[in-house]
Amino acid sequence: MARRLIRLAVMMVVSISPSVYAQYVTELNLMIRGVYQGKVEIGLQDRQVIKKNETTQVILYSQSSVNDDIATLHFVVVEQSLSHPQDQNQLVLPTMITEVNSEAGVEISDEHGSNIHYQVVVRKDMPSSY
Repeated sequence: MARRLIRLAVMMVVSISPSVYAQYVTELNLMIRGVYQGKVEIGLQDRQVIKKNETTQVILYSQSSVNDDIATLHFVVVEQSLSHPQDQNQLVLPTMITEVNSEAGVEISDEHGSNIHYQVVVRKDMPSSY
């Protein structure tokens, strides 16, 4: 009887653990005219080089959070010189608030034809170790 209870307790722990340790990932479809266009998957508190050539790199910073299945998304895009890292352009994307597993988007254009567009979906991402 005791052996059966222990086995049942272990099975319950295994089935509960992944949801306790779930992380959130943002799937981002980003278009900044002349800088970057493509899809990126990034964590809520993360940074990622999304483009690199011989002279510059483009880094996406995410400073986002989720509370009660509501995601508050903050992104900064930095275009940086590789030879002089202090030489950089920084673009703070508009903050977006959306429900987890819902798609949201923003598009900004100005009179000079500059165009910024991004769509996001925030989803739970289970750690691969489970």
